[in-house]
Amino acid sequence: MNMIWRNSISCLRLGKVPRRYQSGYHPVAPLGSRILTDPAKVFEHNMWDHMQWSKEEEAAARKKVKENSAVRVLLEEQVKYEREASKYWDTFYKIHKNKFFKDRN
Repeated sequence: MNMIWRNSISCLRLGKVPRRYQSGYHPVAPLGSRILTDPAKVFEHNMWDHMQWSKEEEAAARKKVKENSAVRVLLEEQVKYEREASKYWDTFYKIHKNKFFKDRN
């Protein structure tokens, strides 16, 4: 792992854009190199902003968003899920045990 990290850093020093070693297609920004400096832009800044999507990947993502947006939860059910959220989280963690981070407070 150190060799990969050192190689990425040396590429940055030389002005080269490093690429993911697994795919070779997408450039990467070293983890921690993108820091949120304006809290008002929290939803405009994420770890994947630097990724370049192919037209096929973008089309597949748009299709999935459309599919996921086709069915909406009724307002009454939204209120119920919010009101009884702890019950649903408890059920979730009974099923998944310690496979997920459980600190909800």
